[in-house]
Amino acid sequence: MKHGTYTLTFDTEAIECDYLHLIDNATGIDIDLYQTPRYTFNSSDCNYATRFKIVFAEEATNDIVESFAYVSNGQLMINGTGTLQVFDVLGRQILTKNLSTVNCQLSTANFPSGVYVVRLCNGNDVKTQKIVVE
Repeated sequence: MKHGTYTLTFDTEAIECDYLHLIDNATGIDIDLYQTPRYTFNSSDCNYATRFKIVFAEEATNDIVESFAYVSNGQLMINGTGTLQVFDVLGRQILTKNLSTVNCQLSTANFPSGVYVVRLCNGNDVKTQKIVVE
């Protein structure tokens, strides 16, 4: 994708589900596509393939899994508490940190560019997500 401003437009009339959201992993923005079926964003030459995620469910519940981690402006943004672990693509653990604040920011300055797996454990609640550091 080239540098510029782009708009994604969704035709939601043919979709039959109760919950339909677009999540921009680069900014953390969560859009209810039934309320706002268009999303405009800025792109640079180094945007990553997993920037967007569509989350849908036939019945809206509290069990829908949403993004809890994303990278923005050199910061790893975490929404949650517990033990944070970051692994590189070879499975090597490169960071462990206990988070007691719900919204936390960690610098990615020492992370080489690449794909990482982020895991947040809080008791029996374990969340895992992929992030990209550019």
